[in-house]
Amino acid sequence: MPASGTRTGVTNMAALWILVSSLLLLPSFYGAIAYDRQSGAYGFAYDQPSPVAAGRRALDKCGSPGCTLVLEFVDGCGAYATGPNAAAGAGSDYTRTTAEDRALAQCRSAGGNCQVKVWTNGGLPLLCIVAPCERGVAA
Repeated sequence: MPASGTRTGVTNMAALWILVSSLLLLPSFYGAIAYDRQSGAYGFAYDQPSPVAAGRRALDKCGSPGCTLVLEFVDGCGAYATGPNAAAGAGSDYTRTTAEDRALAQCRSAGGNCQVKVWTNGGLPLLCIVAPCERGVAA
């Protein structure tokens, strides 16, 4: 007969396997950012069921005829940065900080002093439990 510690370990492993399996079945959530460099207008979308829906929503929210889709992402955060001359960059990751860092690095590689203009969280529910989900614009 196994010791109770062994039984507890097996039970914990089974519970972990069930948790991981259920997380793998979670639907993905899509986000997008639209931006008009000339006017500074922006739009973003999160918690969308598809990349197409996210892109349409971001463009609709942007509201300027010059808006273009600059980033689509899934289950995480997205950020868009601009700098002088046509320098721009987009990045995504599971954290806002890393998404912004990637956008800034891409923008800076095109030359110039860059700033994050827009960021949003794509809406991964588990991420919102671990850390507050934020959405907004950095100006």
